[in-house]
Amino acid sequence: MKFGKDFGTFSFRWDQVVTAVLKKYPNPYSPHILSEDVIHREIKNGKLYSKKLIKKVQLKSIPSFLRGVVHWATRGKDTCFVLEESEVDLETRKCTTYTRNVDMLTYADVVEKVVYKEDEEVSQKTQIDRSHWVSARFSKLGSESYLFGRCKSRIPETNRGIDYVIRTLFAPETLHELEKKEHKLKMNLERVKEVKEKVKPRMEKLIPTCKAQEDY
Repeated sequence: MKFGKDFGTFSFRWDQVVTAVLKKYPNPYSPHILSEDVIHREIKNGKLYSKKLIKKVQLKSIPSFLRGVVHWATRGKDTCFVLEESEVDLETRKCTTYTRNVDMLTYADVVEKVVYKEDEEVSQKTQIDRSHWVSARFSKLGSESYLFGRCKSRIPETNRGIDYVIRTLFAPETLHELEKKEHKLKMNLERVKEVKEKVKPRMEKLIPTCKAQEDY
């Protein structure tokens, strides 16, 4: 079995990130996802629990030495399914998702856990804590390392997809935040300019003195 961890940050509020996570498909960064269906949803003890069945395209760029194994495990199918379970806790401001394969179980088990938690210091940011486990039946063939590498390589695209959905759902609000940042930057630049103008006469007075000392 191989285990990996990854950490990241979204520069958006926790509620915005969670909304996007629950609605992250479709997005242009996940073309391999064909559909998703909510098969269960309930509110229990103040928490929202959901289960989704996600249909995706099988891996295309499979190394030649693994193609026979994958073809046998998938029975030659071009698509497969994964199950995503999520828990949203408004009290702790934490959203946890678990994703695992329900196809190809004779070949491998792939599990991913992601925790989206509100930043303790900056409420406008959300922390990402991602873990994934890969256990392959034919690890001696290198399949475990290959699947583990695939999990890691998909992380940036997954995050870009969620970022895209956030900006799509909350465009006016996110643009407003960008405008505020741009305005703040502009104000800071103007202040720097003002300080330079105030200091300039003093610097001009000091320059002749410095030159005189050098001549001396």
